[in-house]
Amino acid sequence: MIGTVNVDETTYMFSPKVLDRAHVIEFEVDPEDVGRFLDDPKPLQLVPRAAAGQAEAFLELSLRARGAKGSALPELPQAVKAATNKHLLEVLEILQNGRFEFAFRTAKEVVAYLKVSRELAADKAAWDTGAWKSDLDDEILQKILPRLHGSRTRVGPLLGALGWYLHSGDKAEAMKFFPAPGEELPEKPVQEIIVLDKLTAAFPRSFAKVQRMARVVIEEQFVSFIC
Repeated sequence: MIGTVNVDETTYMFSPKVLDRAHVIEFEVDPEDVGRFLDDPKPLQLVPRAAAGQAEAFLELSLRARGAKGSALPELPQAVKAATNKHLLEVLEILQNGRFEFAFRTAKEVVAYLKVSRELAADKAAWDTGAWKSDLDDEILQKILPRLHGSRTRVGPLLGALGWYLHSGDKAEAMKFFPAPGEELPEKPVQEIIVLDKLTAAFPRSFAKVQRMARVVIEEQFVSFIC
């Protein structure tokens, strides 16, 4: 099932039960696209019909991804599995330090998404040797980050830690955004991730979202994924 939501000042975030079962894909307006439209306004074009067999192939792949029909999708290569597991567990540890977390359903959906992404990859060798990271970036953005919301006191340190990790992959430094035991203030403030360059981030799309949320929570003292 696919649904759309127009985001404005009346929009409420989805409930945790919905987020637990959905992938949230956010569409943003590109100023260059708007500029091209203003230069040469044209009526919206109808989306062309899918080629014969595409819908059936999509359904078959989705059923295989869930083990509901036909042969199951191949397991991820061991090196990819080890790397993705490491990143997911480190993100989970950071989330738990910020009193958020994800559980088995989310982990299962992430693995299924990666298996499908590999199945659809035109160059599986390239995917296995590093292109998988872009798909994991998508899943962090679509499955994990939509849960985050709260006041600056509540989520500020977490956004700082997540932003640092998504930029550098360094969990030890990311943990410095949380107060050490017995301390009231962290070693690093959330403002430190604002100046980082998203183009050099390990997970650029997820980092860019966390960076934007950090700016909002600093300016407005509260933030949700829809910001």
